[in-house]
Amino acid sequence: MSSRVPALGVVLILGVCAFGADDPVVAPVIPGLKPFAEGPAMPPLGDPFAEMRKTPEFQAAFKQGVAEAEKELADGRATVYTFGLRMSLENLDRKTGLPYRAIAGCVIDDSIAGRAEGHNERITQAFKAGKIPANSLKPWEKELFGLKAFFQGKAADRQTQPLEANGAWVESPFGDAVRLYTEAKPAGDRFTETKLQVRSGGKTSAHLWLLTADPGPGTFDVVWGPRGSGFAVLRETRPGAEPASYTAVDLRQGALLRRE
Repeated sequence: MSSRVPALGVVLILGVCAFGADDPVVAPVIPGLKPFAEGPAMPPLGDPFAEMRKTPEFQAAFKQGVAEAEKELADGRATVYTFGLRMSLENLDRKTGLPYRAIAGCVIDDSIAGRAEGHNERITQAFKAGKIPANSLKPWEKELFGLKAFFQGKAADRQTQPLEANGAWVESPFGDAVRLYTEAKPAGDRFTETKLQVRSGGKTSAHLWLLTADPGPGTFDVVWGPRGSGFAVLRETRPGAEPASYTAVDLRQGALLRRE
């Protein structure tokens, strides 16, 4: 029988509620326990998955995860499995340059943990062996985890292009393109939804919802990643308001990568 209990005899909700190749295992939030500030410190939890690894369900799912990773590596479209709630618009694993793929929510069992661990362990082995998947953005780690500096460098060279809401496609020198949409919410609601659409390799993505400040969008412009990188960075500015925000977009996959 599959356990939903990572070694403590209760159903747990992980404190950070996320797990992936770049995430440490964190102490769980246990209903009824006081926060650290209100009582004595809890002893170190250790490895909350230790008991799970002994079960047949975990071991079978581990093999399944390895097989799924093998297929992804063969296809050149690898991912990092996660479960739980991640930070908004943080969909790129820094260690591997691969996109995250959520396979479960915050409550997990032996099968979920085993599948994630088997998959991610195999992906890690591939990287250590120098077998980097074609979709990895690791070569552009500096740019993708320093969006503001990358954008400002491009802006200094006059390489930005404005994006007009509900306007025309804005094309890159490499044949990719993006288009911005805004959609007013029901009457009486002052907020506006802002969405992005991506076109690359003859394919057009669905509308991607941008996490943008309310009410309504600010002013957007875009710069393109280096040749062969397949990403773009959008900047949203609001004169006299909060600092500009920067969002990286995977043009080939039609997906949002991360935001600063």
